[in-house]
Amino acid sequence: MSRTNRKITIPVSIGYGLTDIMGGGAFTVIGAWLLFFYTTFVGLSPVEAASIVAIARIVDAVVSLFMGSFTDHFYKNPLGKRFGRRRFFLLVGAPLMLVYILLWVTGMNFWFYLAVYLAFEIIAAVVLIPWETLPSEMTKDFNSRTKLSTCRMFLSASGTFLATFIPGLLISYFGEHDPHAYFINGVVFAVLFMVCVFISWKVTWERELTPEMLAELERDRRPRSFAEKISAVGGLFKEYFSTLKVRAFRKHLAIYLFSFTAKDVYNTVFVFFCVYCLNVSPSLSGTLLSMSIVGLPVTLLAGWPSSSLAHLVCTFSPIR
Repeated sequence: MSRTNRKITIPVSIGYGLTDIMGGGAFTVIGAWLLFFYTTFVGLSPVEAASIVAIARIVDAVVSLFMGSFTDHFYKNPLGKRFGRRRFFLLVGAPLMLVYILLWVTGMNFWFYLAVYLAFEIIAAVVLIPWETLPSEMTKDFNSRTKLSTCRMFLSASGTFLATFIPGLLISYFGEHDPHAYFINGVVFAVLFMVCVFISWKVTWERELTPEMLAELERDRRPRSFAEKISAVGGLFKEYFSTLKVRAFRKHLAIYLFSFTAKDVYNTVFVFFCVYCLNVSPSLSGTLLSMSIVGLPVTLLAGWPSSSLAHLVCTFSPIR
């Protein structure tokens, strides 16, 4: 049985989706609590705290562009040949999740928090970008990919719930004015993220190299000139911009940008609004945010009809 013909079981789907507890949970915690932590316990101004996130987003955008192409061709590298062009980054990224703890220490200056946040943002991109390609590596079956995606989204929603519920419990236990609640929260989630990414590495697989990839591997044995390398980088950007010609992709991109931007703004502003405008405790703010638990049953219920509808559209509509 070839790798792409292995059966996608529920345990495999859950193991694959566990990484999205990090993808959904880490940045929910950051969006909801990091700016509040920096301005309340670290002593950064709102401008300094917000600039850390803004600078990191710009760096992440650049890193993500190159990371996709880098993993596509990583099979040419000795490490890629041995550990896989995608899964290698999960194996390396798992222990690096512990960097997340450093976001929640006190007593440091602006540059320390900027450097740590940039490091975690890059580590997350290095893990998530190759991880998201694994369904197409693991199977060619549409229904099996839907199973992987449904488990992934369910676990992402679980991570979002935990990211708001657990901090609220810790703040309630330690007190509103104790920064240790945030540090312990960082430790708990860093260890959880590390375990989740490692399990995803353990249960997933990649497809065999195609004849086209093997032929390219042979061509790339010869050294390339500097001009050829520059041309390759230019071709990379040309390929990225060519995706905007696809109407379906533009619609998908717009949905993604508007929905996740709204979610990020909501998570970031909500705690400040509750504490400074409604005059309620941060723990209550976390409890209110944890109402995202309604997303768990909705994700399960939406998985099957979404799959069925997409199958019908692909069956009866021409591809344009």
